[in-house]
Amino acid sequence: MKWLKLSENKSGARYFVDEDGKPINLFGMARCQSCAVHSEDPVFGGAGGVAAHYKALGCNMIRLAVDVRTSSGERGYHDDYIEECGGYNPEGIRAFIEKYVAPEVEEIKNEGMYILLDLHEYPPAELDDVHIIKYAREHYIPIWRAFAEYFKNEPAVMAYEIWNEPYPADVATAMKDSTEWVAGIREFFFDAVSEIRKIDARHVIMASDYNAGWGMAWDICWKDCCHRLDTAENTCFSIHLSDKQLEKEVPQYTDWLIDTAKDNNVCLLYGEIETEEGISSQKEIENLVKLIKENEATHHITAVLWRPHDDKSNYTYIWSDFAKEYTKE
Repeated sequence: MKWLKLSENKSGARYFVDEDGKPINLFGMARCQSCAVHSEDPVFGGAGGVAAHYKALGCNMIRLAVDVRTSSGERGYHDDYIEECGGYNPEGIRAFIEKYVAPEVEEIKNEGMYILLDLHEYPPAELDDVHIIKYAREHYIPIWRAFAEYFKNEPAVMAYEIWNEPYPADVATAMKDSTEWVAGIREFFFDAVSEIRKIDARHVIMASDYNAGWGMAWDICWKDCCHRLDTAENTCFSIHLSDKQLEKEVPQYTDWLIDTAKDNNVCLLYGEIETEEGISSQKEIENLVKLIKENEATHHITAVLWRPHDDKSNYTYIWSDFAKEYTKE
């Protein structure tokens, strides 16, 4: 598989291209490890089954949501797979990768699909704001050092997603005055990217904002300082959609995405489009397809759906034919 990187466009939005500089349109589905035992494995047959099914429907990538701690299933809430494998040291984390991560990467790769490697973790619920970021520094940065070392020569891994949906312990308070929290989150991402780049200078790295894009939190977190994170010119930003945002606020949200990407010369992508029952609507998915189509020539928007249930609730009847054409090289 060809290595992917971000375009060198200096006058507008950036997007994924291959090693020859050719734009690559990416449209994908998630593989959620923590949800596998409840739905994905019985229905689709593991990571390879998810990849094969959605490849046939037009996807060309899978967001592999890697879980270290689990909050459901037989293991119980506080089980930690890395501790089971030897602890948060290079040997323990590598053992975790070899047991839980690398086999699923290989299954997806064998289907000819790119992998967005996502650390889909939430710190322990009992931590306050300050200690959430401290926990992330002490646990997630060592994980990414190990991930970078293990996958640095793997082109099928298209990007590293550092931290899924970082948010403060007291969400309601922080949404009103998030200055201190946002500053802490920014510094965490600066340092995480720096540590990854000491090992892996090639892979695209994905950062988020303090609330994964809901309510356009990107402006608060990254506006006027995103250039600090993009020194390697290979960092993109994940925006999440939920609660029918692209239905209720479609003109505002569409203009914001396009204008922000262009004005800041960054790659903004839809890292998580909720298709959980009752969250997304048919109209929202129709608007998403329309948005991507209308801006293909300039933005080549990447979009990832969350997560496999069945074809009806994932609106495949709306996006499948579009995706087959969009992802065709």
